Amino acid sequence: MISLLESLISALAFLKQLAPSPDRDSSVSAQGVRLNSKASVVLLLVCLSFASHEANGQEERYWGTIVRHPPANYVLRMDDGKLLNAEWESGYHRWSIGQRIILTTENGSGFMFFNNKQTQVAVFAYNPAQIGR
Repeated sequence: MISLLESLISALAFLKQLAPSPDRDSSVSAQGVRLNSKASVVLLLVCLSFASHEANGQEERYWGTIVRHPPANYVLRMDDGKLLNAEWESGYHRWSIGQRIILTTENGSGFMFFNNKQTQVAVFAYNPAQIGR
């Protein structure tokens, strides 16, 4: 995403160099500025469309199942076998044991969701000593 923004800034700087100088005929200058403004807008829209596709493509999703539900926590068994703890921060809170979920991260702040239910959670490796058995 950052490299895309850097490319956009470079392209806009290049277009600015192509703009007619003020010492030329005013009608030519106005026409050149109008053309460069349109080109800048088109370039911006193209770059932003690629940026949104790139951001969506990099979004990770981790599938799992709720196996325990101690107070304000969810113990999750991920499809790859990892046991994680998702500590409730905000949002939906009536998840059930056995329910399938998707996490946006396996470590740190993220979201646990499925269908139209979403919960903001802090995710970390499950440690029974810290959470309870």
